[in-house]
Amino acid sequence: MIKKTYNSIVRSISLEVKVFNAYKDNGFYTATGIIDTGASDVCISKNIAEAIAVEGEGSIEMKTANGPSESSSCTIKLEMDDYTFNYMDAVILPNLNDDTVLIGLGLLNLGDTYIKTSSGKTEFCFDKTLQILQM
Repeated sequence: MIKKTYNSIVRSISLEVKVFNAYKDNGFYTATGIIDTGASDVCISKNIAEAIAVEGEGSIEMKTANGPSESSSCTIKLEMDDYTFNYMDAVILPNLNDDTVLIGLGLLNLGDTYIKTSSGKTEFCFDKTLQILQM
């Protein structure tokens, strides 16, 4: 279980993640994972995609908080705390900050997730209850 407690009301919840190419053993990229309940997918920056040698497939028009963005899909392996997500669908967003991974509902829905604010504190919890297929 991942559990983070902040002693204040926070606007952003982040944690360290490691991003790998799902098909090649060529190292990993350590990035800042931002919990984004408004994002449908896991999104990585173009910088991260290049660093782990992931090539985008196809062209997707994404609606983002920064406006429309021409993106592409890819498959990654993602480590978040003690959890490993193999063959995770992701989107390469060219206008995303270099060292950022958006953790959207595509991943958060794979477990029990809650964000709670009360008494001036914020609490985030993720517990992976479903098993991800190992290929």
